[in-house]
This record gives sequence, C-alpha cells and structure tokens, in this order.
Amino acid sequence: FSDLKLVVSGWGAVDPGGPGEPRDGRQLSADLDVAFAEGKLFDRHLTLRAGRQLWIGGSARNAQFDGLSADLRVFAGLGLSVWGGSPVTPRFVTPLGDMLVGTRIFWRHSFDSEIGASFVHVAKSFDQVTRQEVGVDARWVPVDPIAIGGYAFFSTVEARMAEADLGVQWRPVRPFEML
Repeated sequence: FSDLKLVVSGWGAVDPGGPGEPRDGRQLSADLDVAFAEGKLFDRHLTLRAGRQLWIGGSARNAQFDGLSADLRVFAGLGLSVWGGSPVTPRFVTPLGDMLVGTRIFWRHSFDSEIGASFVHVAKSFDQVTRQEVGVDARWVPVDPIAIGGYAFFSTVEARMAEADLGVQWRPVRPFEML
C-alpha cells in the first residue's frame, strides 16, 4: 500500500442544561460523519477504502454507508468505482434499507471534465428493493470561471425519471460562486 491514511470526522455537543432539562433528555450528543482507512496499490491506480464513508459520484447521491469501496483508474482517464455496505441513517430520517451497492464507470478527460454512468441498488432484504437507479452525469469547464454540469437518474423500481438537473456555475473570483 502507498498513501495509507486514516480519516476521522465527527462532532459532539454537551448540553449543560439550564433552568430545566435538556430538550431531548440527553446531555451528551455525538455522531461520526466519516471514519475510514484508505490505501492505494499498483502505482496509485487502485484505491481501497474500508469504514464509514460518503460516496458522492453519480446515482449514489451522497450515500453515507459503513462498508468497502474500490476505485480503479484503468488508463487514459477511464475508471471504475464499486462500493457497498450498510447505509447510515441520519437522525430524523426514515431508514432506506439494510444494504446498498453501487458502481460507476467514468472517463475523466481532465481535472475539470468528466462523464460517467452509474447504478445504485438499496434494499431492506435481498427480495425487497427500496431504491434502484441508473444514471448519467457530466461536468465540463469550457473556460476557467464557467462550469457546466448535469445528471439524469432513472428509477428502475418506479419505472420513471427520478431526477434530472442541468446547471451552469460562474466563479468570477475564487471564493465566490454563482449557480
């Protein structure tokens, strides 16, 4: 392994109380956002990750899960990502399922330009699918301050378009963005 690293990010809060009890009856509250080990193999062409992670690309749509992922850079910008595990259910959200898997094939022309196709499968059990989508996504920067991006996801469970978006981003100066 090269570039072996451990990433941990979380938060905590203490409610010392006041005139009455803490709002939810708890004085301590905490959560772990991400906590994973990551390493690279084969001259950094394969990245492996294990633990709590956030997967962003394609139809994953910011999937937080406890599990494994692999990202393989094949050649000339072509790559394949696979991931799977148990979804993490944030507070105040209805659980989507007990398992999820996904994959995305992509071609990265440059740091600013990429196109991909993806698939995600979320289920409560092997025979009870709660979400299954296929999708395409792309990002292109024709000139430095302007970026064009979009995606389209189709739900195979509901047999309909789940979500689509096309947008332009303008960044006149680095710390300021307009969407």
